[in-house]
Amino acid sequence: MAVKRSGPKGRPKEFVAAQAMKCVTKTEFMKRFGGSYRRAIRMGWDDEVCSHMPKNCTKKYEKEDIVKVMSFFSDVETFKKENQYVYKLAHQMGLINENCSLTRKIRLDYTLDDFLKEVIKYKTKGEFREKNKAMYQACVKRPDFEQICSHMPKHVDQSGENNPFFKWSDEDLHKEALKYDYLRDFREGSHSAYTICVQRKILRRVCSHMKRPKTISLQESKIFDEVLTYFNDTKKYYLTKLNIPGKPFIKRFEADVFVPSLMKGIEYDGKRYHSYEYMRADKSKAKWSDEDIRNYHDIKDKAFLTLGIEILHITQDKWKNDKPACIVLIEQFLGITGFMSELEQKAA
Repeated sequence: MAVKRSGPKGRPKEFVAAQAMKCVTKTEFMKRFGGSYRRAIRMGWDDEVCSHMPKNCTKKYEKEDIVKVMSFFSDVETFKKENQYVYKLAHQMGLINENCSLTRKIRLDYTLDDFLKEVIKYKTKGEFREKNKAMYQACVKRPDFEQICSHMPKHVDQSGENNPFFKWSDEDLHKEALKYDYLRDFREGSHSAYTICVQRKILRRVCSHMKRPKTISLQESKIFDEVLTYFNDTKKYYLTKLNIPGKPFIKRFEADVFVPSLMKGIEYDGKRYHSYEYMRADKSKAKWSDEDIRNYHDIKDKAFLTLGIEILHITQDKWKNDKPACIVLIEQFLGITGFMSELEQKAA
């Protein structure tokens, strides 16, 4: 069962639903918008936002499905870039005309109030064009376009981040990081600063004030942060909608540290949470047999392996008693060197 989370942070339901509507199947949704797909699963929105998708994922694209996908793009360049597979099908079916433009015309029935409510969200015309291309293209055809965008500067301020050649200093990065309480919010809210912190290997230092989520142990957090300095696509991964023969009650697994570019994950197995007694008392595993509980890690590893994902397990006891050996295992598994300095090892 998906775990519901409350709170204002994270992707809003409307945003997730909008991305889901651009896809015809759940598989496509998961591949193209993985973050929104997992958000929908966690919040229990998946049935609602994916209601237009067929339950049979092997169903072929019909003409109506393709037209529905096309309706979310205002120009053929964006359509081709974001969904090449459906673009090819549309081209084969003759849904794209000789002028290489979508058969669906740009909406021109926007009212003046519609434009005024929308443009106020943006500081520049470039931002308006980038974030709402369909409405921008309709607006730019109006004779009062400049008046509608009168609050936007004719010449963009090229100081600070607005300058394409702007370079973050370590002090700037630290000030930017201080705006956030959690690493996830920093990554989503200021991606450029976050990426540079990862590249300079100063992420841990500038984010030392940030809170650690209650669901993550200190050791797991240290391993995650260190792997992140090598691979900036590192994330926590949720494997959902499982279909394990003879075990329909198993619906979800997660990997503590997952590197998509390597298709490899690391699991930090805490002594308490991975013990037979704790898992046996877990209500979410009430339907699990004693044998399933004892073979929990084997079942989990095989489920990930079906997607081509390898999992390395680091137990709490081994990390505590022989940390250097664990670090060697991680380095060999990920193909890296210099994982954690001696000082960092002591801190972890």
